[in-house]
Amino acid sequence: MTDLSKIPTKTINTLAFVICIITFVTLGTLILSFQSDRPFKIYGKEFGFGAEELQKKSNELMDIKNQLSTVKNENLYLKDAYEKLSTELQSRKKQEAALWFPIDDIQFENDGQYKTTDGKRQGLGKWSNSDSELTLRSVAATREEITLETNLQPPSNKIRLHISQPILIPMNKWEYRLSMTYDASFQKIIRVERRNKSMN
Repeated sequence: MTDLSKIPTKTINTLAFVICIITFVTLGTLILSFQSDRPFKIYGKEFGFGAEELQKKSNELMDIKNQLSTVKNENLYLKDAYEKLSTELQSRKKQEAALWFPIDDIQFENDGQYKTTDGKRQGLGKWSNSDSELTLRSVAATREEITLETNLQPPSNKIRLHISQPILIPMNKWEYRLSMTYDASFQKIIRVERRNKSMN
């Protein structure tokens, strides 16, 4: 057994001083860790207060990152799907517009007369055209719509055409589209177009 009395006083004092320093630093670090609720690391391992809280926050942060990554991927998917759909719709609109063939533009007057917009043909009562199975006669009109009598079977023999709502009319050979616009003098112009029924 070592006799402590034989150890030089200077060595004992030095050891006591080192132990005091280590104790002071450890206590100080623990106090700082407690006050800041943050652990301190020694060789990559966490010690002190707040280590569990930090781990919990780290896990929550990782969950949030994973959720953000999932949302980002979903947004990219939706954006891609939207762009494809938008491109397809534009293509369909162009195709549909190209498939319709104009037959006539008609201006019905209040007295029952009508004329084509190029002024080449005028008539009274029923409009007809050699390129159209459909015939039209103006029955009534308001500022934004016109009621037309057709050669369709009842109850389809009368239709109401609104300025912003074209009407599709399928017949034996062709499908017809009626739309209404205004000319420069705000007179109603009825446009008659057709396409092959197999195209719809």
